Amino acid sequence: MKIRYSFALAAAALAPLACNQGTPGGNGGGTKDLSFVFNNGEDGGAGADGGDPNQLNNCGDKDPSCQGVEFDPDNQKKFPLSSDKPPDPNQSNDGVGRDASGYLVLDSTHASFDFLWVANSGDWNKGTTSKINSKTIREVARYFTVTCNSLKSGNQGPCDGKNGCCAMDSNPQFMNRKGGQASGSYQAVNLMNNMPSRTAIDFDGNMWIANRAFSGQSSATKIANDTGSCIDRNGNGKIDTSKDSNGDGLIQTDCNTDGQPDDLASVKKAPCTNGMAQEFYGLDDECVLFTTNTGSPMQYGRPLSLGPGAQDFGPSDAWAGTYNDGKFFRIDGTTGMTKDVAVLPQQCKPYGLVVDSSGYGWSPNLSQAPLCYFNTKKTSEVGAARTPTVGQLTGYGVGLDRDQNIWVACLSFGTCRYTPDRKNGFAGLGNGYWTMIQKPGGNNGNNYGIGIAVDARSANQYFAWQAGGSTIVRIPASDLKLPKGQDVLVDGAMYPSVPVAGDGKGVGVDREQNIWNIGGSGYATRVQVDVKGQMTMPDLVSPPMGNNKCPGGDRCYLKDNNASSPSPYTYSDFTGFGLRNFTRPHATWSYIAKGCVDGVDAGDTKWMAIKWDAEIPLNTKLSVHVRSGKTSKPDLSWGQWSPDFSVSPADLMTNMPLVPNEKDDGYLQVEVNFATMAKDKGPKLKSLGIYFECGIPTG
Repeated sequence: MKIRYSFALAAAALAPLACNQGTPGGNGGGTKDLSFVFNNGEDGGAGADGGDPNQLNNCGDKDPSCQGVEFDPDNQKKFPLSSDKPPDPNQSNDGVGRDASGYLVLDSTHASFDFLWVANSGDWNKGTTSKINSKTIREVARYFTVTCNSLKSGNQGPCDGKNGCCAMDSNPQFMNRKGGQASGSYQAVNLMNNMPSRTAIDFDGNMWIANRAFSGQSSATKIANDTGSCIDRNGNGKIDTSKDSNGDGLIQTDCNTDGQPDDLASVKKAPCTNGMAQEFYGLDDECVLFTTNTGSPMQYGRPLSLGPGAQDFGPSDAWAGTYNDGKFFRIDGTTGMTKDVAVLPQQCKPYGLVVDSSGYGWSPNLSQAPLCYFNTKKTSEVGAARTPTVGQLTGYGVGLDRDQNIWVACLSFGTCRYTPDRKNGFAGLGNGYWTMIQKPGGNNGNNYGIGIAVDARSANQYFAWQAGGSTIVRIPASDLKLPKGQDVLVDGAMYPSVPVAGDGKGVGVDREQNIWNIGGSGYATRVQVDVKGQMTMPDLVSPPMGNNKCPGGDRCYLKDNNASSPSPYTYSDFTGFGLRNFTRPHATWSYIAKGCVDGVDAGDTKWMAIKWDAEIPLNTKLSVHVRSGKTSKPDLSWGQWSPDFSVSPADLMTNMPLVPNEKDDGYLQVEVNFATMAKDKGPKLKSLGIYFECGIPTG
């Protein structure tokens, strides 16, 4: 079943139409009757000029000043996107793209669901990350987890504070700016023993990775998913970046067998022995965008998660934490600059992080209570949840479900679910209750909890998945009643589990909602799961076919021919499923339209209506909301967002959903929200119009 809102857009230009192009007669005013459709577009304007004199225009009246900004791919007026070159400065989007018809849809072609990103803590004693195709179980790229080219003056020479292998930003520079001073000198990038562990994936599939750097300076690095976002730093007209050149499903990091990781210079000096193009570019890789140092040296950069970027949209910002001193640093997703810092209560040693849909960050301690939290929108607000009265809160990995419960893998005890008290905002978050699941899967081989993730199996059912030992266990998350007034102890011994290759550490949910395990012994293993949550026993014994190195059954062994062991070590949202479904469940498209602000003769703007044509399959949602202001970019002077409109047209006059309107409101921001609970469907926006009138001149 589909819900369809359909009408024909008038054939107007993308720019606002000139005033006085509309139906003659009628001065508007009063409450508008918006029970109408778009006109047939024969006049080429937003009004109804030349048509039925009694027909209402797109503003819902006969006012000749009715104008519009319209997007309609069927009539050669495409929706702009931030990926366009050059981009429209009035438009922004997060998690949407254009389909073959030019309509706006949830973007999965370059999205995080198609890949998973594995942190290899020991690779070459430096640290790498592997990009794995979740459909084919093949490694498609591998990167070092730092770059020396964050700055335009960057190179592999020592950082002298301005040039060389310097980080994009650092905590001393942030503190200088916070104190009203110049940023000061750049810090050097830690190159050895970075020991990466947590990865996080944004809506464009770009990857963030945290470098623990136990004996040095911790950092966070952003790596582009698509070559269109990479940087041709050496000006050779192409992007030098990692890829599986010989198609064997595994990246060779030392193709010329000289005992060193490849880069451009080493392979130029001694070409690959197999005669193929190199697959690993080391510090020369042009898709490793920037590295930002976090905190002070030897504070251990462990937890990492993503949240909304600047002004509610744009690339996701990273929240990178340091374990020893309990701090979280907000790193701008576009610039790599540190923008804020949260300092947790003294008893908090953050080991992992999830950010919920309210913008609250949740971080368990390692092996002990408490579960700590902070407000990403107001970082002075920090707290610690009450300790459970039953079971043992022995924290490790952390996850989030669609009901905004926090899940913690609790080592040898089992699994711990926390339901915050959200009735009184931030003040009551620590007064929630615990569901303590003892020994989940204990009778079926599972005896330890390291990584945890939650799926969205159907509209009514979802499961939590916990990895530990050499197994993954399925927990019936949506069937576990929420605790009311007291903590609850649950016996999970009979929950089903399946074996995985090597030791079970990280667990993640891919685009098809299959489950992945990342094992420290070198394996990535896929467990196929059907719509009802039934697991298929993974093939852990079949060798790779033909000349392939991956896959071997349902697993990929990430060690290539180098002398170093990758030592995969990942138990975070390494597929991006949690971010897209639970932290930021609504992808957005936004446009800022200009009203009657071209001089005193234009008069005040009256924003009249928003109209759209959309296909909305079952279990998906599309809604629109707007806000207005007097500046070209939203700031504190702007009004609040209107209520969400789910049916077109949206009347912006009746009952005053838009404040201000008709005064100091020369600009209107329209934001379209896309959401889906269906695995293979999403809403589709086919056209959109923004309509306004020019009131009495103010000059």
